[in-house]
Amino acid sequence: MTSFSLYPPKWSIYLILGVCYVAICWLCITSGKEVQETNVLQSVDEVQTAFQGNDWVHWEDVNGKIMARQVHPLLSYKNFPAEQVVQGDRLRKINYHELYQAEAVDRISHSQAPGKTLIYQVERPSPQGGSQVQNLQVINGFRLAYSFNDHSFYWRAGVWFVGIGTLVAFVILLILFPFLRKNWRPFLPLMLVVVSGVSVFGMQLVHDLYLIIESDLIQTTFEKGFTWVYSVWVMGYATAFLYFRAPRYKAVVLGLSGLVMLFATYQFFQIIFVDDVLRGYHLLIEQFCVSFFLIHLLAAIPLSIMGEKREIRWANHAPALVIGVLGLLFLVLMHMRPMAMHEHVLIGWQVLLFFPLVNSASSQIRFGKVNVVITKSLQYVIFFALCLFLYAVIRQVYEYLLATNPYRQLLEVITLILTILLVRALYMGNEQKFSAYFTTSQQQKYAQIKAFIATIPQFTSADGLREAITEELDVYFDAERVDIWWQEEVPEAAAYAHLYQQLVHTSAVWSRNKELSDFQFDGKWEGYCNESAYSLIAPITLTGTDFGLLLLGKKKRRVYNLSDLELLSQLLQQTQLTLNVLQLLGRERELLQKTFEANLTALRSQINPHFLFNTLNTISALIHDSPDLAEEAVEKLAFIFRYTLKFSSQNLVSLENELQLVSTYLEIEKIRFGSRLTVEIEMEPAVKDVELPAFVIQTLVENCIKHGIAKIIGRGVVSIDAYLEEDFMVCEVYDNGPGIDADRINKGTGLNNIITRLERMYDSKDLLVFENTGNGTRVRLQIPVH
Repeated sequence: MTSFSLYPPKWSIYLILGVCYVAICWLCITSGKEVQETNVLQSVDEVQTAFQGNDWVHWEDVNGKIMARQVHPLLSYKNFPAEQVVQGDRLRKINYHELYQAEAVDRISHSQAPGKTLIYQVERPSPQGGSQVQNLQVINGFRLAYSFNDHSFYWRAGVWFVGIGTLVAFVILLILFPFLRKNWRPFLPLMLVVVSGVSVFGMQLVHDLYLIIESDLIQTTFEKGFTWVYSVWVMGYATAFLYFRAPRYKAVVLGLSGLVMLFATYQFFQIIFVDDVLRGYHLLIEQFCVSFFLIHLLAAIPLSIMGEKREIRWANHAPALVIGVLGLLFLVLMHMRPMAMHEHVLIGWQVLLFFPLVNSASSQIRFGKVNVVITKSLQYVIFFALCLFLYAVIRQVYEYLLATNPYRQLLEVITLILTILLVRALYMGNEQKFSAYFTTSQQQKYAQIKAFIATIPQFTSADGLREAITEELDVYFDAERVDIWWQEEVPEAAAYAHLYQQLVHTSAVWSRNKELSDFQFDGKWEGYCNESAYSLIAPITLTGTDFGLLLLGKKKRRVYNLSDLELLSQLLQQTQLTLNVLQLLGRERELLQKTFEANLTALRSQINPHFLFNTLNTISALIHDSPDLAEEAVEKLAFIFRYTLKFSSQNLVSLENELQLVSTYLEIEKIRFGSRLTVEIEMEPAVKDVELPAFVIQTLVENCIKHGIAKIIGRGVVSIDAYLEEDFMVCEVYDNGPGIDADRINKGTGLNNIITRLERMYDSKDLLVFENTGNGTRVRLQIPVH
């Protein structure tokens, strides 16, 4: 489908901003005149009350009678000591004075201070037929700011809309938060819009909940504070949206709108807190802030439609145009008939409040963790609703059983807390069963590929692994192309090596969408990648010189997002680790044919499958919860492999190198055991260069972990102390495990290997001594210095 396009001139941006600030100037001038008129009226007004009153009833003239058309829903939540007007009552007198028009009733209630008791004489239909006259003692309330005082339907709808709006705004913030945290400077304008939008909806929700929960509607302190703070945030919200949408001169927008906002903030503070004469100014403050918001909205909409390229495609921006027309209509209605149309405009304005948040965040939301955040949010909403239901049930039960108990409210709170903890425990115990009801098809695919990542260490062939990864990614992403290239298979190896080096150097992933990853290749390579069929390119490190590239084409549906990048990161880490292990095993097979049997046995004892299996499991568990620790473990395991390859053909190594290997090995085990394992290593400088058979101490320490620390529940200790004693370097290895027995010394392949190697090299049988101390094992190794 084609759409009509228009390319407005450059000066159109100046025209839009100019009209916007001319309208702001007009708003300030007209508001200043209205403030002066209100000051004159206040000076001649005989009624001295600082806050406008409210009897919570919408009165109408019906056939010459003053009838109660609606009663505000807030009264249904309260337990007033005074009588209440009900819908259908006919008002005859106030304080024993006859009244003939509903407008007079409103003037009287508005002029009386909150907390003032008024005598309403009403005529109420009797259940037996006819009517009866009652004198009601009505306690006057206060006028609500940015809410609905006359229309009960608007109030109920407004509470629901604000609650849903707050939830949606908070979900948007959670989706966008990874972008803001990772690189906040480019997203600063968007961050201002989102944070101010969440604050506006959140404050309105807190205000409504406070009015519902608060025990009376007489105290005005909270209402005054809300009026001032909410007015400031609404103006800040509007300024942030125009600042976000302005393609240039953002500083001018922020400066001009900020000055007007600061001046209005000062004036409002003066009126509300210093002069304390908010009565008569409610409408002026609300009218100014709503108009300020609508003017900024009307200026931001055409800027949003034009975008950076100043190209207008009408078919793509119909919702924004509708919002613009409605905003202009509300602005006109508010200033033509402010009293009659105020609450009608207010309900429409609350709907328009949501537009800046959605409009500004819509282009970035789809790149975030949408499925994860929405699913979690839905679970918490259901949990919150269940808590409210339980509270209502508990309250009814205690009200029936313990109506006169002075500790009833305390018991209600304690019971509710215990019930919530019980529900939470039941959910955590059956999380997999409950999560199935919130799982989408994409999340099922996510669980499948996570299970596949856990099986990667089981592959024994690099080619088989590559085929499996290609198939799994093709199913998960449903991309147009999924390719994995090894270095030897790439015709232009030097060119791709250049791309690989840039990616590895910056620890980045190249993305065609720069909002997902802002990395760019140098020079012509960026253009080549943009012209290719790929949308994502990620590096795969095999060894120090060998590399691979993972290349993903465009998704057939949706786009790549942050969850996809995290998933790829986990998959690549596990793949690189497995490929390194496979290369090491291949290297080991080559060494089998070149080295003598004793050295081969020593090498095999170091690459302990048990240690390797535990380490890979530890890394696999950490990749999701603690990727930094997983990366650290991979680096340390790589060091052990490099050390093994480097010294596998050497009979002797220095004590310093051997202890460096042991220290790295124990650091990996500390990641596995956590705080359960304590390591102590001491070495005298005089013995650091003493040479000893390779992997001897490492095998002893591995034996400590496997047969000592792993078999106790409490805190484990491994200590190594190397020192010079006469003509020997003595190294004592201690662990506080269950203690060693003679059978294990004779049956252990690794220990027998050490004993045999020492005997053959030094022609002595007393160089290695094992001692069961009763609370652990101490091994004493002696190496002749000369």
